[in-house]
Amino acid sequence: MRKILILWAATIVFFWGWYFMSYYNTGPSFFFSRGFHDHMFNVYSNILQIPASEIPLKLAYVFVVDTLIVFGIAALRWYKHWLPQSWNFIKHKLGLSSSYASRDKINAVAGGRVHPAE
Repeated sequence: MRKILILWAATIVFFWGWYFMSYYNTGPSFFFSRGFHDHMFNVYSNILQIPASEIPLKLAYVFVVDTLIVFGIAALRWYKHWLPQSWNFIKHKLGLSSSYASRDKINAVAGGRVHPAE
């Protein structure tokens, strides 16, 4: 799961980093120049048959949907670890339960002293 999250984050950081550096023409090479930026979005515009000014907004929407999907998958994979503690914490804060066992308390009990069998 870490690899998927790293690839997801790397893609977003790379694209938006390139986008803003080339949009403001602050990069160290031709790849980050405003001319290359305009040329690439004109190519995308011709392929997709939409105005070049709409492409960044549509890409932002795609990245938001992709982020929701990735975090949804992560939540389904990790719910066994954080859901019970989160539910107990919410119930404790709302006053529905007087007992609250945090993960630290659970680990302290589970990792406690082991007595040898007699």
